Amino acid sequence: MGLAVISTERFSVSEATSEDFSKIRKLHEAMGSRYNFPDLSNPLFRAKTVIRDQNGEITAAGTIKIIGECYLWLASERPIADKLDAIGYLEREMREKAKSEHFDHVAAWLPPGMPKGFFHLLREMGWSESGWNTWARNL
Repeated sequence: MGLAVISTERFSVSEATSEDFSKIRKLHEAMGSRYNFPDLSNPLFRAKTVIRDQNGEITAAGTIKIIGECYLWLASERPIADKLDAIGYLEREMREKAKSEHFDHVAAWLPPGMPKGFFHLLREMGWSESGWNTWARNL
């Protein structure tokens, strides 16, 4: 389902096409972004949208990438050693499943009050804090 072209006197809004990707890359480079330009042909990128001025030049572009949000449930009555082993096995299995579904990134938003040992465990399994501020919006 494509995005309808919406126009005002100053701008028009439309779905980005593959022909727009190189122009969007130039916007990315001109902004001095400190992250690699993503592969917008990846099917995890959705809602690729551009804003054009009266001359048809792209003045803004945005997209939404599907991110794998991870959840964990554990049997609280089990010994800690069992829980740690289960987490390790589960993490490996879920990582492979995410890769097979074309995810290149997964995230876990941890609630306040998590034991510090859990952060250590995540680091041992190859996880890291992103270093980015996360902002969210309910739709």
